[in-house]
Amino acid sequence: QPGGGDVVIAGGAFALGPDRSASLTGDVSLRSEGGMRFEASAARAALTDGGRVAVLEGGVRAVLTIGRVAVAAGAADD
Repeated sequence: QPGGGDVVIAGGAFALGPDRSASLTGDVSLRSEGGMRFEASAARAALTDGGRVAVLEGGVRAVLTIGRVAVAAGAADD
């Protein structure tokens, strides 16, 4: 995370895969703090590149905050 801060990823089930990958299912949430705060929820997520890339799927809802400006986005059927 540029500018420091923690990244927290949680889900109902977690499975490790090959090449530093993982998958999460069931009420997945992702939160990062620091200069660019980000919060997201989804039905499932796939993490690659040692957790540097997260692909969220299924009812995604996300909010990105830069400074004092927050931008929300979502997709019901993805």
